[in-house]
Amino acid sequence: MKFKVLLIIICTYCHVQAQTSYKEYFDDGSVKMEGAKKDGLLSGEIKYYYPSGKLKFVDYCYKGKRTGTGKEYYESGQLSALVNYRDDTYHGLFKTYHEDGRLKTKVNFNEGKKVGEFISYHKNGNLESQVNYNENGKAHGQYVAYYNNKQLFAKCNYINGNIEGALNSYYSNGQLAQTATYKNGKKHGVLNEYYQSGKVKLNSAYKDDKLEEDYLLYYENGQLKVKAKMSYGILLTRSSYYENGAMESEIIKDKTTSDFNCTYYHPSGEISSAGQTSSFSYLKKIGEWVYYHTNKKLYKTELYGDYGGLQEVINCFDGKGNALDKGSFVNGNGKLNEYDINGTLLQTNLYKDGAIVKQ
Repeated sequence: MKFKVLLIIICTYCHVQAQTSYKEYFDDGSVKMEGAKKDGLLSGEIKYYYPSGKLKFVDYCYKGKRTGTGKEYYESGQLSALVNYRDDTYHGLFKTYHEDGRLKTKVNFNEGKKVGEFISYHKNGNLESQVNYNENGKAHGQYVAYYNNKQLFAKCNYINGNIEGALNSYYSNGQLAQTATYKNGKKHGVLNEYYQSGKVKLNSAYKDDKLEEDYLLYYENGQLKVKAKMSYGILLTRSSYYENGAMESEIIKDKTTSDFNCTYYHPSGEISSAGQTSSFSYLKKIGEWVYYHTNKKLYKTELYGDYGGLQEVINCFDGKGNALDKGSFVNGNGKLNEYDINGTLLQTNLYKDGAIVKQ
């Protein structure tokens, strides 16, 4: 009997010796994490803290892996989440809470994958979103989302993680905001957008998630704003208009070089600038660009590099043809002056390697 008691004491002593306290600290010396290690691995209850010293979350570890139920807290002390683990992976019920204690989200995990119903709530307690996950952890079935006033925000259908069919979204007043069609998780078919007033904002179409055919964007007054022709996501032509209907710009893809030939207009209808942009982006100027005043007189001529970036300003004039001081700008660097039609200095920009760094 004495031998058995002694053996129990020795085993208990060895067990205690194998488990040692462990702490990590913030730079200011306050405790960041505390717990214990056994055989070099985290073991038992592990606590993590905010820099303020308030408890952040509590986990339980076995052989260095989180297991069982963990709790997370707001710095105020209010519970923010209840999390279940198995072998360091989410497994079981997962809940999060708003800081006032109301339920925020609820879902189950199976070996790290969401399964069954996922549901979320707004701070006021109203339903925010709801969808189901299949055994593969993929959203499957109807997805619905709501504003905090219970008004429908969006509705669509998932098949094994991909949106399939119609996706409709709405403004908080119930007005339709967008309609789109999806195939295997990609936009495929008509996509229309609407202003909150109900007026059409955009008519477009997609194929395999790429813009295709006509792209028409409207002002709320019904006036056409942008008209573009697309081919599998590639811009072919683009025209934009001022709200009064006057032409603002014309961009046409060059069939030989694939670069874009661009012309921009003043609101009064005269050409304001013309040149080319890169085939990689219709916004990146290349080569020679000329600019004009509203009286059609030459304002300035600029040269851009093959990959964009302003390199030189060849000349600069006021509306009467008088030469103006461009500034110290040369080879993409230095100060460059901007003028109005009367030759009045508007601003001076500082350039480095062809790009503005300071105004």
